[in-house]
Amino acid sequence: MFRIFPFKFGMVTDVNKLGGIIGSFLDNIDDITEEHEDEIDKLEESNEFINLQEYDDMYVLTIELTGIDLREMSIQYNPGKISINLNRSEVIKSGFGLFTSNVIIKKNYKKEFKNIEAVEETKIFKILERGVFKISMPKKYFIDEELKIVDVDNYIEN
Repeated sequence: MFRIFPFKFGMVTDVNKLGGIIGSFLDNIDDITEEHEDEIDKLEESNEFINLQEYDDMYVLTIELTGIDLREMSIQYNPGKISINLNRSEVIKSGFGLFTSNVIIKKNYKKEFKNIEAVEETKIFKILERGVFKISMPKKYFIDEELKIVDVDNYIEN
């Protein structure tokens, strides 16, 4: 039969070796965690589930609703700016090895889109489909480039 810990615990030096190995192992885990901490924070803070697309004649705002309660979501349009404020429930895994736990926390996300052209507020269209909330906002002063505007210098009325 093999031994998992081939250290003889009767001797002080072997216990010190075991403590040194465990300490070194835990130090390595701390170093790895510190190296990747910034990347983990960036992933947690990202709000890529909120997206605004601009087309020639409209804007389309898309929000993936996983973990979001619609009653806790605020979308405001002010001339030149769209502001979004919402709370999202997320599962955070913590622990090490066999001793892990999942905790549900609520995070607040705020996002602003600036330099928004005027929007025709009476023609805003909202749809909720397959866990995605979409808002279509037609631009107020859309000019089709195919149309030609002609200046008239003289006009004679019959």
